[in-house]
Amino acid sequence: MIQIIGKGGFGREVATYIHNGEWQAYENDCAGINNAIGTVIAIGDPAARKAVAEKFKHLNFGTVLAAVISLPSVIGIGSIICPGTIITVNVRLGVHVIINLNCTVGHDCVIGNYVTVSPGANISGNVHIGNNCYIGTNAVIIEGIHITDNVIIGAGAVVVKDITKAGTYVGNPCKLLVKSK
Repeated sequence: MIQIIGKGGFGREVATYIHNGEWQAYENDCAGINNAIGTVIAIGDPAARKAVAEKFKHLNFGTVLAAVISLPSVIGIGSIICPGTIITVNVRLGVHVIINLNCTVGHDCVIGNYVTVSPGANISGNVHIGNNCYIGTNAVIIEGIHITDNVIIGAGAVVVKDITKAGTYVGNPCKLLVKSK
């Protein structure tokens, strides 16, 4: 049995991917709850997903890969990559990353831990995204951009320069809307 933590719409989507065989379990020292062979956290909010992962760090986390992924790329445990997504060559994803439907991730990108990339987002090559970031639906990040930790990129935003301060960014080109405390 594969366990999904998160019972909302995204959790139901992930259940469909698993049912279709797009699942990889990784062995660790502890079994999952209720005799599960593996667990994923289907919660979109990066902070909530991180809190759950830390609370249940003893579980055997796996990944759900329902996308085109070029090698060599590294996908961290607990990650969920949804259908229609293309991850090109030499990409590194941290742990518990969600990349939703129909996204692109270009060559040599590094995406930190607990990042959520919403449907239709396009991340060009050699982009570095910090930990605990949320990239909104249809956002675009141009090549070579660096984004610090704890950033929210709004839906449809276009990132054309590095983001060095945590906060919420919106627009085209994106601008700081709310600075994080």
